[in-house]
Amino acid sequence: RNRFRKRALRPGHPQPGGSPQRPLHGRELCRTIRVGTRGRSVNILEPTFEELNNQIEFVLGGLRMLGVYRTEERLKHTLLDVALHELYGTHWHEPDLTAPTLPDLRQTVLAIGQREGGEIQQEAEELAFTLLPYTEGSRQDLFGEQTNIDLSLSAPVNIFDVSHFPSRQTGGAMRSMLFATLFGLINQAILTRRKRPTNPDLAPIIFFVDEIGVLMRDPVVADYTSDKYKTARSLRVAMIVADQTIASLLGVADEQGIHHGHEMFANAPYRFVFFQEDSETEMIQR
Repeated sequence: RNRFRKRALRPGHPQPGGSPQRPLHGRELCRTIRVGTRGRSVNILEPTFEELNNQIEFVLGGLRMLGVYRTEERLKHTLLDVALHELYGTHWHEPDLTAPTLPDLRQTVLAIGQREGGEIQQEAEELAFTLLPYTEGSRQDLFGEQTNIDLSLSAPVNIFDVSHFPSRQTGGAMRSMLFATLFGLINQAILTRRKRPTNPDLAPIIFFVDEIGVLMRDPVVADYTSDKYKTARSLRVAMIVADQTIASLLGVADEQGIHHGHEMFANAPYRFVFFQEDSETEMIQR
């Protein structure tokens, strides 16, 4: 179901050299898709799951990363949950569903608050105010638009250039959520190619993800990332992940104390570790 995708390499094709855009038998060899600039955004509400409840939990995890609300703010959690269900639920199983956006979510939260009144309306107005920079302010170009990048994976080598995403230093949470959404959309694009009813694409794919640690900062997003890593082989995808430190790769612990990056590390057939501090080496040995 193609519903609404840093690097996917296809074995069997020459690798890009000094002229990465040189055609191969009339076909473009390498395509670079820039993400995070004006007119080249990803919509963090874009569906990346088949099941509605999983999609809502994924978005809620991203909103927590962005600081829209905290885990202990249960009323705000419920408000966002209900609003997302209203936005997705009516048309969820339609094949050409138009994904809602953060401006849609903000308006739906306000509408629920006005309908319910009292404390709920107050919480809804606080949420709407927190969402304002992402829908009308300085972050609108990154978060307030529909996805408008090429996710066809039609070239032998597809490079998603995320250098224009907010930096780790000044916008780490925003970078993480955009990265998580892009990761999910690429996985969805691969799944769509594999399962299309006519002429499915079964060629092996190598999917390389740098800075994997930015996906391991929220337990829900980390669980999703780990699951896609562990099941990639069933889709004939070899997934390679990299980061600068072991601690970043392992990520935060969830409520059960599980570091989902550890599951990826344990399931990796090959592990390469270079120039780590003594504390990192001890972590690997454990």
